[in-house]
Amino acid sequence: MGDICMRVGIRARAALTTAVAKKAFMMASANAEMRAEIVQFVSTDINRVYLGIQQIHFLWTAPIEAIAIISLVASQVEGYVIPGAIILTSVVPLQMYFGWLTTRNKNNNAENVSQRVSLIQEVLPAIKTVKYYSWEKFFTRRMNTYRQNELKFQWRALWINTVNISIVFAIPPINAFTIFTAYEFGNRRLMADIAFPALSLFNIMRFPLVVLPKAIRTMSEMFASLKELQEYLLLPHDHHEAPTGTNVGIYMKEAELRYEESDFKMSIPELVVRPGEVCAVVGPVGSGKSSIINACLGHMETWNGTVEVGGTTGYVPQIAWLQNLTVRENIIFGNPYIQSKYD
Repeated sequence: MGDICMRVGIRARAALTTAVAKKAFMMASANAEMRAEIVQFVSTDINRVYLGIQQIHFLWTAPIEAIAIISLVASQVEGYVIPGAIILTSVVPLQMYFGWLTTRNKNNNAENVSQRVSLIQEVLPAIKTVKYYSWEKFFTRRMNTYRQNELKFQWRALWINTVNISIVFAIPPINAFTIFTAYEFGNRRLMADIAFPALSLFNIMRFPLVVLPKAIRTMSEMFASLKELQEYLLLPHDHHEAPTGTNVGIYMKEAELRYEESDFKMSIPELVVRPGEVCAVVGPVGSGKSSIINACLGHMETWNGTVEVGGTTGYVPQIAWLQNLTVRENIIFGNPYIQSKYD
């Protein structure tokens, strides 16, 4: 059962990672908060789904194992097992309560984690500017504020986990003491052939007591993560198929282009780029150079006029993207190296 759950979890993690990546590529733009959420989805939420699927079978195997252990103890001490069974059944709701506390604590801490990741995503690409204007102290104070708020919830989670584990390891000896006391007071003599097998069974009982609250907690976190992933994957995106034409490079005539949910409007009286031509678009900042590229890629809506783009499209953005490889491998980009071409 554990192997099956692990296999399903690995496949679910791969599928969700692919879905999040495809959704990110379909979106024409994303603000800093959205980028931080995408990073958190891949690094945290998808892994919670994997762990939840991996632990799901403990929701029914752990209670069955605990009942089987109590039954075996009852075969040794007969009806004197009832006090121990009462203690065990009273612990299960307590474990569920601790699991709920842990889940609520993590959900409350999610905003702090998101703010910290968003700030890192904002600072790292612009670290040269931060150093140039000596903004280190300002961003350090902001980072420390988010981190301190995050640590408060982390300490609370550690306390909850410590109390939970202490109860789990205290229950078997308490159970043994209760059952053995009832057995002795029932005018029965506790012999070694009864005491030692019962103690072994009580030690085995620690496993279901440990995995059951963990399974409840991971399942709660999995459902919370799935809800956030669902909201992200169902978001409307402003990606449109690039308009195509026949025997044309780029052709725009009396075109009026707009972004979704934006008041920005760009008008192009006429733009013609024939196949084989090299065209450079120049102009001051904010004149619409990048918007023309977005229009060719289909990231803008055509409200009026004609927009046609023929052939295949290759887009190299202004932000450099490097692989974790050598300079040569970044240049040839997987193609065979032909030395005469670069001499």
